[in-house]
Amino acid sequence: MQWWRFLDTQNKDVDTVRFLSATAIAPCFAALNCDLFIKKSSFLNVPVLVFAYHRIRGIDSSTLPYERELISATPAQFEEQLKFLTKHYTLTNFINISESIKKDPDYSPKNLVILTFDDGYLDFYTEVFPLLKKFKGTAVVYPSTQYIESDTPIWFDQLGFALDSLQAEQIIEAASQSGLEFLNADRHLVDKNYIFRHVKSISDSARLEFIGSILAVCKRDYGVDASQLKNEMLNWEQIREVFKGGVEIGSHTVSHPILTNVTQTNLAYELTKSKELIEEKTGGKVVSLAYPVGGIETFSEAVIKEVKKAGYEFAVCYLDGVNDAVQPSMYELKRIRVEENQSLSLFRTRLALLSIKRAIKR
Repeated sequence: MQWWRFLDTQNKDVDTVRFLSATAIAPCFAALNCDLFIKKSSFLNVPVLVFAYHRIRGIDSSTLPYERELISATPAQFEEQLKFLTKHYTLTNFINISESIKKDPDYSPKNLVILTFDDGYLDFYTEVFPLLKKFKGTAVVYPSTQYIESDTPIWFDQLGFALDSLQAEQIIEAASQSGLEFLNADRHLVDKNYIFRHVKSISDSARLEFIGSILAVCKRDYGVDASQLKNEMLNWEQIREVFKGGVEIGSHTVSHPILTNVTQTNLAYELTKSKELIEEKTGGKVVSLAYPVGGIETFSEAVIKEVKKAGYEFAVCYLDGVNDAVQPSMYELKRIRVEENQSLSLFRTRLALLSIKRAIKR
């Protein structure tokens, strides 16, 4: 195994964050300012760092497992990260970069950071936006338009809530009643993660049917009603306010499907309708897209072709990493994933190590 595979959070063999947290590597890297040294190196420097967040909120005894999985940082942790980034980098967004490129085709970005927030949760407005104003920064928020001002929570919140409310054997039984086939020898493998992997691997119509079925079973047999969940997404008034405050609004599609699993007609609809609606509601231009889920299996050449056709100039995935100054494609941009309980030293260390990894793999 190459040593730099330890830097890859997609590497199933190594829990990179846990490894760095359990050793003195992160504090030492931060104390030595390795990330700031890399920033000054022409060979190692990454011109534009793109960070991926979901939710910024507190964690307490009322926080359910399905919520915790999407919490990237507490407000205090995020403020610490933001304070560091605004001190050493310039925060920007894809609209600014698009305008700079149009003004100067030879535009060469330097020491820029883009903060992106997937799904469009309400805590962007209550927690993130006030801090952006405090530090005079910007960001990009990616809502899925179907869930804006909807009584229905986003599908993975409903499914996560339902499965977290069941015992292990109940999950197996609910999945079986909903048509999930598995060998008896594999019963012990059928858990929440197994089910989420399943719904991400099937056609979109099959996904919708399966989720509808398992939620109905949970309600009927176990008294778990996911429809009673509160939808915690931004509304249009809040979206317009953050947009007027300098935040870019990108698209996360209409309904947050896996784009490689939808029909050609639905693919075009998901990309164009969300873009058109955001532009209509905000009066601004949508130039960037965040692929729902964002793994390597969630976008393809065919998907990218439709993304370009719909008029997007950039698209970000959820592959952990940093990008070259000149990318072969601006439609598969990696992001540095920010996930729960990252100390500032760990945050800075991952930034440094991913930059080193990029240089080694050139």
